[in-house]
Amino acid sequence: MKILYFSQEWPCPGHETMGLFIQDSVEAMAQKEKVEVVSPKAKVLPYTWFPHHEFSALPEKEEGKGYTIHYPRYFYPVPKKLFYTLTPTFYAKSVTKYVLQHIQKPDLIHCHNPYPDGPGVLPLVEYWKVPFVMHLRGSMDYYLDYASMQRLLSALHKANAIIAVSEKDKEIFTRKGIHPDKIQVIPNGVDMELFKPRPKAPLRKKLKLPSGKIILFVGSLVPVKGLDDFVHAVKNLDATLIIVGDGPLRKDLHEKLPHAYFKGMLSREKTAEYMSAADIMIISSHSEGRPNTLYEALASELPVIATEVGGIPELIKNGENGILVPPKSPLMLRDMVKELLKNDQLLKRISSQGRKTIETHKLTWEEHARRLIEVYKKALKKKPAKTI
Repeated sequence: MKILYFSQEWPCPGHETMGLFIQDSVEAMAQKEKVEVVSPKAKVLPYTWFPHHEFSALPEKEEGKGYTIHYPRYFYPVPKKLFYTLTPTFYAKSVTKYVLQHIQKPDLIHCHNPYPDGPGVLPLVEYWKVPFVMHLRGSMDYYLDYASMQRLLSALHKANAIIAVSEKDKEIFTRKGIHPDKIQVIPNGVDMELFKPRPKAPLRKKLKLPSGKIILFVGSLVPVKGLDDFVHAVKNLDATLIIVGDGPLRKDLHEKLPHAYFKGMLSREKTAEYMSAADIMIISSHSEGRPNTLYEALASELPVIATEVGGIPELIKNGENGILVPPKSPLMLRDMVKELLKNDQLLKRISSQGRKTIETHKLTWEEHARRLIEVYKKALKKKPAKTI
């Protein structure tokens, strides 16, 4: 079986952590089937002042671990708020032309990013008449305008199968008219060899961290991550704060939490070390699918305090393997942080359930790939999706 993956998000210079979980999924599949990746990038100018200028240095294609990654360029209209609806049109025009010139017909197409990749590949699906699978990642209706959402829904209706990372995501799109039988819930996985519990003392010495309790945040520094709630919950507490990630709110966050350690974007290897060194991780998001940082923390046996959004409550049982609080509840979030900081017995009990949760739910990349193959085989038995 040859699978052609499309994903606008893919790790590359300047964006090393972008779409890492998608890369993990593809590499797990490459161990079992023949795969090829197309990661379209916006046309940019090679000047440091130009947004995402790093894309200009990308080659047309490069070799991954047993597969090829292609980087066709297309016109990405900005500002996004005004022209996002048009993005799949430009995507389809440039990417279709490139793919037909450089890539042989696959047995199946899988879009790892629902938009603009989903609507953008429809001309290829129609031309080749191959099965078409789309991946849902998080609550898409949180940030798409009405017109873009309609284009997304149109592509979803035409897909042979849809993958959701949580039951909550499936429920959201079922309410939007997608037949539930078409949506399969297949969670992402986690590298259990990389993310694991380790002795804290030597790690803290290596990372030059102080003694005492450590609170960790890992994620993009954007409004949807509930950073105002995070600030309220941790400000002036007797604990060391470590923030891993970057984004437009970094400056504001630094002003509000001047004594925090801001580490920026880190490799997964370094992030795994900080997870093992910390005592608590906070997920304060207002909206999520089922974040991979949650899997990584559980595998590292790092206790998590998280908001009850998206698929998080499907994995976390309050008081057993983590703590849940309602979203946009900074006072409650602060109370739970203070409770965990002083309650070593509760910390230890929650910590001990982390890897057991991952093992019980079989949240490995190997299991992820196995379940995807089952979906692919069913899709190949059906008639190609109608795209007109």
